[in-house]
Amino acid sequence: MNIKKCDGCEKILTKQDDYFTIDEVSFNKGDSKKNTVRLVLSSVHGDNTYDMTESWCSYTDFHFCPACFDKENLKRFLK
Repeated sequence: MNIKKCDGCEKILTKQDDYFTIDEVSFNKGDSKKNTVRLVLSSVHGDNTYDMTESWCSYTDFHFCPACFDKENLKRFLK
């Protein structure tokens, strides 16, 4: 069960409520000396290894009821 809560007023959001979701928000660190996420993918036989370093270090979803969405002035980012 996934319970959603408004990140503005902390109201519990149900299927009957209107709400906005902002997903895949990431914080990118430009300095390679800081912590990064490293993903290593390899084939079943161990033949190929693909090594990729990502710069994002935090990920979360935000949910807002319409009143908090207006209050936070987030509509300005919608096109």
